Amino acid sequence: MPSGSRVLRRLWGCCLLAVLLTILSTAVNARTVQVLTYHNFPPFVIDEKTRQGLSFDIVDILNELKIPGIDFTLAIHPRARLNRELRRQPEWLVLWTNPAWFKDRDMTTYAWSAPIFEDANVLVTRDPDFDYSGPLSLHSMQMLGLREHSYQGIDEMIESGMISKEDAPGWDSLLLMVAYRPHVDFTILPMLAARYYRTQLQLQDNVFIAATPHSRFTRSIMGPASSPTLSPLIDTLAETLASSPQWKALMKHYHLEELYIDDPEHYAGKSWYFSLDPKDRTGD
Repeated sequence: MPSGSRVLRRLWGCCLLAVLLTILSTAVNARTVQVLTYHNFPPFVIDEKTRQGLSFDIVDILNELKIPGIDFTLAIHPRARLNRELRRQPEWLVLWTNPAWFKDRDMTTYAWSAPIFEDANVLVTRDPDFDYSGPLSLHSMQMLGLREHSYQGIDEMIESGMISKEDAPGWDSLLLMVAYRPHVDFTILPMLAARYYRTQLQLQDNVFIAATPHSRFTRSIMGPASSPTLSPLIDTLAETLASSPQWKALMKHYHLEELYIDDPEHYAGKSWYFSLDPKDRTGD
């Protein structure tokens, strides 16, 4: 007859085996949920090969929440491809977007987190005292922009010849070309990106962000309207991030403290919560 200690060892071994099988079963049955983004510029995406940037970081935070049966992975697509992915996949998340850019101002077509960032499309020039008062104040100036990128209120003036536009090879060239090419007068890009490049490229004495933005908006995280797993996550995501020491460290690392919304309710009533114009395509 087995001794008591041998019986206990057998019971312990059976329990351990059951736990291991449960973990293995969960890993095998885990489904991949893509976290989609079409904002392929810093600080969201800095280096795709080495997985540097806030979009990669937030996916790591989501995976650390250890939602049973889900493995989050980042997918970076152009907007048109992302739109197709939303129709093809039953579950997904979209980072750093706005209800106006998905024609969902009443926030009923998709699920939306509370706003995460306050952002703006801003003008960057060499003139620290440039007074921007709207597109007409740019008459006869030379703009630097991105190919196939639209600019609300500016495109019409380019088409009519009131503004000239030159295309830059990429996001990282915008501020450098404004700084060192005298024939270029200004560019427009998101505040988050402008601050990042101005600091990283050490252009604080060369280019300046106009005090008046071209447009203002907030950035949230979007998901499918009715997902038993993702909807609760989206509903509480802003609060989850606000209580995360890792997230707070990331805000400091990327110099985003001033643009991070740690009190979403304060912004809910702002007239620019969505965007100044539903046709605004510079932020989407």
